[in-house]
Amino acid sequence: MTQVIRAVPMPSRRTAVAVLAAALLGLAALMTTSAGSASAATGSCNSGEFCMWYLTGGTGGLYEFSGSDSNLNDDHFENADESAIVGNNTESVRNFGHSDPNGLVDVVVYDSAGYSGAGLCVKQGGVKTLPTSWFNRIESYKWVTAATCGRYASI
Repeated sequence: MTQVIRAVPMPSRRTAVAVLAAALLGLAALMTTSAGSASAATGSCNSGEFCMWYLTGGTGGLYEFSGSDSNLNDDHFENADESAIVGNNTESVRNFGHSDPNGLVDVVVYDSAGYSGAGLCVKQGGVKTLPTSWFNRIESYKWVTAATCGRYASI
């Protein structure tokens, strides 16, 4: 019996480059779409951010972000049980905003996603425990002008 051994053809250089490019593009897409949280930095409430804490008095897990967030139900607190979702789990807040060229210095929190439902304005300043009627109710928030803030009850 004669045994025939066949060589497996090696992919061409062009094929290898195409496979490598596709893998790199896939990795880049994965990195840009799986951010997980809107947090701008970790561990502290920094200038220009709106921050929320799981518990009263600025304690417990922290959420921080410099932009608006239309759905807090897909964000998690830092330094807390990973299952602690920000939406409907906040008891204290801080508007650590700064002068904005568009006048967006205050924050309105809403009890529904998509900047809808009842609203409460959070003016610039230190950590504020929410009124008990707002405990575990916030699902979205938006940076607004002082004039817009004036349309809501505020803390």
